[in-house]
Amino acid sequence: MQEMLDSVFDADGYFDMDKIKPLSVETSMLAVGSKSGQFTTDIIIETNVRGANGVVNPNLVIITGGTVAHVAIEESPRSWDIPSAPQGIALNIPSSPYYVYLRCTIAAGSRNGEVFISTEQIRVDQSSTHYHFLMGVIHSVSAEGVRWVTMTYGATSINGRFIKTGRIQSADGHTYFDLDSGVISGKMTFLAGSSGLSALSEFMTLSGVASGAQSTATDAHSRAVGAQGAADSAWRHADTANSNATTAQNTVNALNYLKDAIQGTTHVNGGFISAKVILLGNNVNSAGINGTGNSANDIRFWAGSSFLNCGSAPFRVTQGGTLYATGAVISGAITATSGSFTGHITATSGTLTNVTIEAGISSHRINIGNSGLGITGSPATNYLGLSATGYPLLHLNDAMGNRLEVQSYRISFSGPTAKDVVLPNLPTSAGYSRVWRDASGYLRI
Repeated sequence: MQEMLDSVFDADGYFDMDKIKPLSVETSMLAVGSKSGQFTTDIIIETNVRGANGVVNPNLVIITGGTVAHVAIEESPRSWDIPSAPQGIALNIPSSPYYVYLRCTIAAGSRNGEVFISTEQIRVDQSSTHYHFLMGVIHSVSAEGVRWVTMTYGATSINGRFIKTGRIQSADGHTYFDLDSGVISGKMTFLAGSSGLSALSEFMTLSGVASGAQSTATDAHSRAVGAQGAADSAWRHADTANSNATTAQNTVNALNYLKDAIQGTTHVNGGFISAKVILLGNNVNSAGINGTGNSANDIRFWAGSSFLNCGSAPFRVTQGGTLYATGAVISGAITATSGSFTGHITATSGTLTNVTIEAGISSHRINIGNSGLGITGSPATNYLGLSATGYPLLHLNDAMGNRLEVQSYRISFSGPTAKDVVLPNLPTSAGYSRVWRDASGYLRI
């Protein structure tokens, strides 16, 4: 800081050189900066360049060129082009600070300029052919073996409640708000305030909704309890009450999310952001990410509803990993251990293993498994079975306990009301065979 104060000089030859050190200053307007420094530029000055061997060289400066636009040096704004110096500019005196100038041609119509670094103090109009716009100071090599840079161009004005400036930065220069380019850099931590919650207009609206929601929830709970054991109309009231209670609970949960988020802290560090809640949209039909709450049912992601109704959004994901969606278009493979479907299902190919198909009621079903296929009717004793691996190949049971079995070499009948199969005897001449029932009751061919 002291080196910077010692390096200050009047680049315009305008100021009174005596320093003013009042205890306090009261004025209508304060202007900081020089006329020659009222320019903007996108030029980058890089110091402490790291070489291929990884060693920092504090005495080499790399220039990335750009444009300088001056608004006060002439009657009309004027711009110059500044070339890059990728090979670097050497600073030969480690113990000395250096001034960084933008040396720009005075001749009308010329856009030629360059970065000029010197230990000399040069006024803006000291040369008859070039302006020397002071851009900043490169400090001497510090005890840590680096050179710091302090930029001095631009201007700041303070007038009443307004401050107009180009950049606000920390002492080390790592954290800053560049108002000209709209860039915020460095690690930012936004701390919660004790009164910030009630200051939000949204919170006051939601607070009223919360009170109403809590009242609705209490009334809904009373209705649900009183509806137990009542008639059909009471059950309808109970269903409505439970629905209201669920809606009210979702509202209360959302308000708790909001309260926790506002009382929390937001961290911004480069490309990393840590926050409690991120809300997208206008809070009417929005989406968001929620990091508050610790239960498995707390909403983590949602879309398609307001923050207040995130618990019933058409798309939402809970902390426990449950996904709710009113529709989905999914390509690729799906792996699941269980599930249920309602409505119409269409499949053009595939394999079903160990499947049970029910026709409205559980007693009417088709079972497909490793051992074969079974069809159950009503009552359940009505059964048709097809074996894929064992004995018999086919069997048919009826409600009275009768059974028909078919094997590759015989057909058998059993049961309390089983009857003989009456088949006409066929000729036994060549080319024919006959079917009969043997002594054991089997049908022979």
